[in-house]
This record gives sequence, C-alpha cells and structure tokens, in this order.
Amino acid sequence: MSRQSTQRAVAAALTLLLGSVEAAQDANAKEHSILCRLLSVAAIEPEPKTLSPDASALVATLEELNFSNSDANWTSNFDFAAMTAKPDELPQKFRKAPYPPMWTTMWPKWYAAGKRAGEAKVGTARNSDYPAINDGRQKKQAHSQISALLDRALSLKSKIDNLKGADGTFGMTTVRSHLQAAAYGKPEANKPTTPDGIHALANWDSACGKSNVGKSLASDMMCLCHGTGVTPQDCGLTVTAVQWNAAKTIDEPWNPLKTSCPCGKPGELTDAVVEAAVTDFTRALKETSTGGEKVLHFGDNSGTGCNGADTKLCIDYSDFFKKGGDSGVSKIKWAAELRLAAGLAKQTETRLQQAQTLALLVEALSEEAKSVYTAAAQNRLVPPAEAEHQADASRHRDQTQGITGEKKQEITCQEENNKDKSNSKAGCKYNDKDRKCEEDPAKATATAAPNTNSTGDNSFLINKAPLWLAFLLL
Repeated sequence: MSRQSTQRAVAAALTLLLGSVEAAQDANAKEHSILCRLLSVAAIEPEPKTLSPDASALVATLEELNFSNSDANWTSNFDFAAMTAKPDELPQKFRKAPYPPMWTTMWPKWYAAGKRAGEAKVGTARNSDYPAINDGRQKKQAHSQISALLDRALSLKSKIDNLKGADGTFGMTTVRSHLQAAAYGKPEANKPTTPDGIHALANWDSACGKSNVGKSLASDMMCLCHGTGVTPQDCGLTVTAVQWNAAKTIDEPWNPLKTSCPCGKPGELTDAVVEAAVTDFTRALKETSTGGEKVLHFGDNSGTGCNGADTKLCIDYSDFFKKGGDSGVSKIKWAAELRLAAGLAKQTETRLQQAQTLALLVEALSEEAKSVYTAAAQNRLVPPAEAEHQADASRHRDQTQGITGEKKQEITCQEENNKDKSNSKAGCKYNDKDRKCEEDPAKATATAAPNTNSTGDNSFLINKAPLWLAFLLL
C-alpha cells in the first residue's frame, strides 16, 4: 500500500471514530434542548397587572370629599391630633353609646378619609381644586349627592377587589406557583427536592425509574443527562455530567444543568406557547412494543429499556400513556402544571379587562362628584328659589322638632296656603272664611309633614353623559 493510500485509510478511520464519539456524546442533545424549551416556558415571569385609572385612588378622593362636606357635628367627633396613637380604634366614648355596630368597622376608614382630607386642605382656600363651600345649603346638597356617588363607587370597587383576588394580582401569583411547580415540583422552589420535585436521590433508579419520573422538568433533565456511566456526555459537551452511582445532594446533579440551556424565554405565557413546547416533547417520544405492551421512552435507548447506562440513558414515560381514557401527556405532573398555568393566565386577562371596565365607571362617578363640588363652591348646585324653599323647610323642621300629635298637625296644616292642596293634605282642610289651611279632626289622624329635603325638579343638573356611556361598556 502506498503512503498516500495509508494516509487516506487512517483519515477515514479517524473520521469514523470521531463520528462515533460525537454520536455517543450527543445522543440526548435533541431531548435536552426540548426540556430546555419547556423549562424556559416554566421560567416566564408573568407581568404584574395594573389598572388605569386607579379605582382605589379615585374612591379615596371621593371619601375625602364626602368627609369634608359632612355636618360639623359629625366631623367634630374626629380629633386627629389626640387620636394619633390609636387611629384605627373607635374611641371609648362611642363604645357604650347607642351607635350602630358598623361604627366599629367603619371608623378606621372614616378616620383615614378625614385625615387625608385635612392634610390635602380639602374644603379650604389652600386647595384650588376643592376650595371651601361657604353656603350651608350648597354644602349640604353637595354632601348628599357626593355621598350617593361614593356608595356607587364603593360597590364598583368591591367588584374590582373580588376580581383582583386576595393578593391583588388578578390570579398571577397562582399562575406563577403552577409554573414553579412544573419546573421544580412545588411553588416557591428554585430546585427540585424530595418528594415533590424528585422521588429520591439514592441512585439513578430511585430517582429516574419508570414509576418515579415526571415530578418536575428539572428532575427529568437530571435523569436524561446524568447516568451510571463514568463520564456520560449524552446531553453534549456543554453539560458537565455526573456519575449517578451513589447518594447525592440535589446540587451535584442539578447545578451543572442550570446553565446548560440557551438563554432566552418566551415573552408571554399562552396556551399556544405551552402546546407548542409540549408537542415537541410528545413527538420526540420513541415507541417500541414488548409483548404487546406499548413502551414510550425519551432519550437514548440503543439497548433494551432505560436504566441509566451509557446506551440506556433514557426516561420511560410508558405509565402515563397506558390504554384508557385517563391517560396522555397531561398525566405527567409538569405537563399538567404548564397547561393549568396557561389556562389561568388567560383567565387573569379576562378578569383584568372586566376590572378595567369597572374602573372606568368609577372614574365617571369621580368626575361627576367633582362637578357637584365645583357647582356647590360656586353657589350653583342649589338654585336660589330652591335654596329658599329648603331654608323654609329647614326652619319648619327646627320649629317642630320635638312637637308631636295635634300641635304638630296644626303647624303642618298652617304651612299650606293653597286651597286645593290644603283639602288634599292629610289631616287638613281649607277655611274659606279665614282663607287659611287648618287642622281637620274629622280626617285621618295626623301624619308627618312631607319630606321637603330633595333636590327638586329645578335642582342643579350634572352632565351624566360620560357616566351613561361608561355603563354601556358593560
């Protein structure tokens, strides 16, 4: 053989040898990349969900306006300087008084609203947005309308809070928990631990045997890349393999794999992202049959079965795909957790959109309250004629305070001068001779005077178009 022929033969032999070594080293490279992709999905950090406008801030402003326009007898109950030490506690002087039980619950909110209003100088010349309302009638009417708007806003905020959930994340904390469970076996974990994330650590079979796999993506990757051979390199040269032939701490097999995957992860958790990654996994499963039983394994199975040896470094998932209705990839714990996380992520988006609509309604109520306040501060909320009517009614109530029975009926009748209205008024009749309304004992027993504390047909009208438009969004 010539020298040139010898060189060609040696080169061919080296090529075959190197190819054989490379094939052994990378036997599970494809499967390793698939698990990397699944782990990258499990590593997605769901973005916090925030509302704009901020319904809580809008309601807080409404509470401040409501407090600042309350009756002076009411606001005088709050001594903010004296109650600094225990602001959330109902003062002792009110605990034995005949006040409603809800005072105990509501006191902290009232206190907080009043304190904020004071600090913001609401109702004073120092607050340009909400200056003082100097006319008592205007102030009283403003309080009545703003209080009603606040009640509606609080009802909407309660619905928003329910959508947010106890942790205020619209369910994203739960989504994150399921992603962590897929990656490591349980929420808040950053590596697999027994028994949730990996069955055991004594040897390859106790961790990776047929009945022990699927607890977490991290543990299955350890089973795929670390075997019982001296230097298994099935997942490629980038993975520093560990011989799994004795008891290990979890860090020994896991740490070399943490940085073995390419950087990068999907930007958003969706059903499509999860299903694409899971589909890659199921397509990579290799099916064989032994004695009529279907065997599905993942990884190098040049020999027979999976036992961690150099040519049998694979994972047997057959138990998850047995014949019957209750089988399939979702029986694998990490696959089920990923799918559940994606479904919940979709629900959080729906809840966020619902809350967004409700927040817009709160904003409309807030704008209406601002209009009410401005009108009152400019003496436009209660027109002059209506204001005088309310003043007369107020004086009448003051005069009859504490008067009952016939005397009260007499006063009630005397306030009416119109003949037709006098005769139709309960307990009254019109005296044609004296031209006045007086008590009629023959009629039904005296009834209370009609409530004249209303806004009336001529009351100040707020432009409610934005509010009604917002309601149409529901």
